[in-house]
Amino acid sequence: MDNTLLYRSATVGGITAAVMDSIPYLNFINCLCCLGIALGGVAALFYFRSQSPYEPVEFSKPALLHLGLLTGIIGAIATFILHYIVFKIVGNWEIGFIKNLMENMDELPPFWDEFYTELESGRYDGFTGPIILVRSLILFPLFTYLGVLLGNRFLPGKEPPMQA
Repeated sequence: MDNTLLYRSATVGGITAAVMDSIPYLNFINCLCCLGIALGGVAALFYFRSQSPYEPVEFSKPALLHLGLLTGIIGAIATFILHYIVFKIVGNWEIGFIKNLMENMDELPPFWDEFYTELESGRYDGFTGPIILVRSLILFPLFTYLGVLLGNRFLPGKEPPMQA
């Protein structure tokens, strides 16, 4: 396996997963079993196959594991950076989104009223960088590996050249 192509593929997949996780409202796709993160693994495999000079590209289970975990680690670091950039531009948009939903409800259950008061206190308006990084370092390698496995199973590989 070509290491430079491996690292480029992992970077492409990691950035894809990070964008799917960090951009406001786009990250709701991760509500479907971390689908956006798994798409990063599929993107890494797709990029590797499309750029590989070998015909056809065959992957062993350890090679898939290596690509998936490397993609996840790069994606976790990239998502930490992107979350920080989004926080600096928009603030803690998720708390604002929850508060906006609760303000537009006609009647709040008793627990939610206390929850809304807690959100209004401003305690949760800061950047939760360490939590994001730890969460990402756990979730990203798992789901990018799953994406690489699914991509290997369902994406067609390069066809061998026809011989006359």
